[in-house]
Amino acid sequence: MDVRSPSAGPTKSGDAYCPARSMRLFVAVALEAALRREIERLRVPLMTRAPDAHWSRPEAWHLTLRFLGERPESELPALHGALGQVRRPPFRLDLRGLGAFPARGRPRTLWVGLADPRSAELLSAAIEDQLAALGFAPEARPFTPHITLASAGQGSLAPLRAALDPLEPTWGAQHVGEFALFLSRPVRGKFTYQRLAVFPLRA
Repeated sequence: MDVRSPSAGPTKSGDAYCPARSMRLFVAVALEAALRREIERLRVPLMTRAPDAHWSRPEAWHLTLRFLGERPESELPALHGALGQVRRPPFRLDLRGLGAFPARGRPRTLWVGLADPRSAELLSAAIEDQLAALGFAPEARPFTPHITLASAGQGSLAPLRAALDPLEPTWGAQHVGEFALFLSRPVRGKFTYQRLAVFPLRA
């Protein structure tokens, strides 16, 4: 099993291994720095139309494939083993268009979509199959691959609703040759994301 672990061992400097510790985990594709810079540049006109919304930080952008929630640290070896069994070929991630959750009414979340979501959907399904073998319940909602740009927070995304349908911007693209298991934790009021293990894509 070819698994690279950027953060093998303790999850925090000086911490001892603690099987009972709860960890907030998710599986995702990281965005390359060049693609993050392009998204950051292209979103500026949107930010001026909804200045009170909570706009996500570029370093937090990623393509979530599966949210795992709070899991005990003792499950990490089993998760590493299961995710290392995923077999899907590398693909091109081409970001295009804008969407919102919910799709109708007052938007709470603004996101960037994919020109062709099929490869991301198949990768997510392969991950779901491996997690099911570990006893994970299937996701209740259908998988919608996206990059979250903003949430309404205490502000409003309503000024952008009218712009969503006709707006089909191209945000950039990158090669996807791997996915990763991430740890999410709050640091000074913001969530930071740490890669715990990286899994190369291969057919």
